[in-house]
Amino acid sequence: MNDDVTFADLRAKQAAFAAHIIYLCDKHDASITSWIRTQQRNLKVGGHPMSYHMIGLAADAVTDDQDGKIQLILEARALGLIAIDEDDHVHIQVPHADMPERHQLGTQQAREAALEDHLQKKG
Repeated sequence: MNDDVTFADLRAKQAAFAAHIIYLCDKHDASITSWIRTQQRNLKVGGHPMSYHMIGLAADAVTDDQDGKIQLILEARALGLIAIDEDDHVHIQVPHADMPERHQLGTQQAREAALEDHLQKKG
């Protein structure tokens, strides 16, 4: 995250992210398998050294129904979140400047990328 972000800004972003995650889990029968991580846990699971998991702005979710995974991805992206199919889970986080455009926001390109990612994983 940007060094200019205040503690209050971070808490507001975390609250908004949490509300989105709870909404997505409820709507798509999803469970969170990883959310806030310590630096040690993040390293142990092979997370990126600057992972948003360590500041509560990323979560990993699984759906009860495999077919629901694509809907979870599409809706997360429509909400303006990054959602990436990691095969055994969906990684969801707030966007940042370095994220490839195909994963950003609720654009048609993001929806098409989600479908393409999903179909490649199934094929």
